[in-house]
Amino acid sequence: MLVSEQCTSVEAAEQALHAAQETLRQAGLAVAQRHEDLCQRLQTGDPLELYKVLRDKLAQAEVAEERAATAVRNARHNVLREYLWRALSENPMGPEW
Repeated sequence: MLVSEQCTSVEAAEQALHAAQETLRQAGLAVAQRHEDLCQRLQTGDPLELYKVLRDKLAQAEVAEERAATAVRNARHNVLREYLWRALSENPMGPEW
C-alpha cells in the first residue's frame, strides 16, 4: 500500500469515527429530549396514553443511541486497524512478522 493510500485510509477512518461520534452525541440529546418530553407531557394530558406513546419514542431513541455507540466503537477499531496497518507496512520486517 502506498503512503498516500495509507494516509487516505487513516483519514477516512478518522472521519468516519468523528461522524459516528457526532451521531452518538445527537442520539444522546434525543434520548434526553424524549425523557424531558415524557416528564412534561405526563403533567398536562392523559397520563396513560401519553406515557405509552412517549415510552415508545424514548425506547426508539435509546435504540438509536445504542446503534450510534456501536458505530463509534466500530469506527475506533477501524482507525486503530488503519494505524496498525500503516505501522506494520512501514516496518522493514513487513506486515507478516
